[in-house]
Amino acid sequence: MATKTVSYFPGCSLHGLAKPFDTSTRLVCGKIGINLQEPNDWNCCGATSAHSIDHSLNLTLGARNLYLVEKSGSNTVTAPCAACFSNLKRSSIELQDPKKRQLASQLVGENLKEVEKVSVIHLLELLSDHSISKSIKQNMKYRFTDLKIVCYYGCLTVRPNEESDPEADSSENPQSMDKLLGALGADVRDWSHKSECCGGSHSLCGPDLANIRTDEVLRQAIASGADVIAVACPLCHSNLEFRLHALQAKGKQIPVVFFTQLLGLALGYTVKEVGLNKMLVNSFPWREKLTLA
Repeated sequence: MATKTVSYFPGCSLHGLAKPFDTSTRLVCGKIGINLQEPNDWNCCGATSAHSIDHSLNLTLGARNLYLVEKSGSNTVTAPCAACFSNLKRSSIELQDPKKRQLASQLVGENLKEVEKVSVIHLLELLSDHSISKSIKQNMKYRFTDLKIVCYYGCLTVRPNEESDPEADSSENPQSMDKLLGALGADVRDWSHKSECCGGSHSLCGPDLANIRTDEVLRQAIASGADVIAVACPLCHSNLEFRLHALQAKGKQIPVVFFTQLLGLALGYTVKEVGLNKMLVNSFPWREKLTLA
């Protein structure tokens, strides 16, 4: 199996609360021959607050990370975190403007003349590549049997439209995660809220609004008959899971997992190896849903 090296930006979340996303991503990519190369000395992408407080700072944070990627000899960087992906993508587009690139060069203290050539892709886009998705299927040890899934993309993975590749997922009805998990034998359900906002950005400043949005997403997922919600964003995951944990007393139980954890199970890794034992709602009988491929 040929090895493909891709620059990998984990961001703050994947080194903290969303560690299972990072772990399962590395396991999946390692199994199918993708060498994830983390840029040395990367910094926060600025998605937490810089983008709304200081535009120049936000541009500089993104520019420095892209410079580190370009300096490593890579022309592509993948970011599993939807917020990191969105912010880095926005920076790469803004840096095509010579004036903004000059400003960022001054603030970073480096010549950024080549940095706008770095392509920023979400992990879903990377794993959905035809040759890579084919490799996933070829390396499957298990298939899911009678596992009903709804794929939740959230806001940023497929938005905003003007920052996305014309061939990328639809912002209203994305399909990349559906196809990846459907190829594992899962029963992927169509539903109305796959790209609706979960209210994650309001979790601290407007928790009542966040709860309304999160409850609506959870209600629609449960109404679809799904056994599990697959997500591709650390903030969506924590927001949905924490809210679900608070609602357990009302009998609402549906695991919220990262899509890479499901890929990892199909590739032969254990529940513990992909971090499913660290979920707040982890009582789902995964082993009963897996059969030899």
